[in-house]
Amino acid sequence: MTKSVNVILRVIMPLVSNPTDDGLRVNGMSDTLATAFLSPAHTGKVIWGAGPVLLLPTATNNVLGSEQVGFGPSIVALVQPGKWTTGVLWNQVWSLDGPPDRTDVNRGFFQPFVNYNLPDGIAVGASIEATANWDEDEVWNSSLVFTLSKVTQLGKRPVNFLVGAGPHIASPDGGADWRLRIQANFLFPR
Repeated sequence: MTKSVNVILRVIMPLVSNPTDDGLRVNGMSDTLATAFLSPAHTGKVIWGAGPVLLLPTATNNVLGSEQVGFGPSIVALVQPGKWTTGVLWNQVWSLDGPPDRTDVNRGFFQPFVNYNLPDGIAVGASIEATANWDEDEVWNSSLVFTLSKVTQLGKRPVNFLVGAGPHIASPDGGADWRLRIQANFLFPR
């Protein structure tokens, strides 16, 4: 943004597969979450950013999304001692608009994470992804995800490919027992 402030754009466009109450599966795109972190260009030992998070109703099936437009704050902070990266991400989203027959969003997200960086752009890590639905008796949905990632070039563009899996450690009745994640992070360094 300027010589002293970076803008870090984080956009999550999830493709999901969810079981339904009748034993079937619904597959498709869920809601998009976009965050714009403002971060000092020159930091000390702690790298941090803060900014707005926007929820966009992009789900391809109403079972997979909220049908709500939401907004709120987000903060990330991390340190990188040696080959380690460890930190935490937090955000809170509230509904701004959506169909009156759908439940408003009042959701908090908390993600502590740790990665150990190996040679050749490979990293192993773990994170807890904890989501709280504050409007439904504080229902938590949390999983412990173990990851393996590799930063490589896709043409001239650096990309971080990641695969992760792990158990749910808190979920509502009838919720999933585990989580699988396959992701590609396209990097646009300046």
